[in-house]
Amino acid sequence: MAISIEARCVGVARAAAANHALGLGARWIASTDADMHVPSDWLWKQASCGADAFCGVVEVRDWLDYPAAVHQAFAGRELARDGHRHIHGANVGVSAAAYREAGGFPPLVTGEDVALVQALQRSGATIAWRARPVVTTSARRSAKAPQGFSGFLRALEREVLETGAGLLPSRELVR
Repeated sequence: MAISIEARCVGVARAAAANHALGLGARWIASTDADMHVPSDWLWKQASCGADAFCGVVEVRDWLDYPAAVHQAFAGRELARDGHRHIHGANVGVSAAAYREAGGFPPLVTGEDVALVQALQRSGATIAWRARPVVTTSARRSAKAPQGFSGFLRALEREVLETGAGLLPSRELVR
């Protein structure tokens, strides 16, 4: 099922989809992006994670024309292991009750995923920071969320090419 809105704002779009699902009786809200590939057991593993919310990792399936140094810098930051602190809107899930308690996705053009996770933490929700299931994504160079994953990869590329160091922070929750 799809819904259509004219918001041009990822936070508004995710909230509209979540609220639609909640209206239909959903007990778990899972979030991903249109160009992602999720494993067949993705929703089940999120919903059975034993916590109020799930934060997973992503891996890039096609690096397009990015230099190998960017792939390496990303691999060094993503650290796909349980207990990671990455937040990717493409691999997040939350129980209906915790979502409502936290106030849902805020109407932000970018960073709505991080803001939701921060609100979940403030509300006392438990969060499973898991390495599996992994969602695969593209290394697209353009995206609607200017500070999202695509923007992160472009900034990582600039840093790697300018300094050779690739020392940008990951999209982790800052505590």
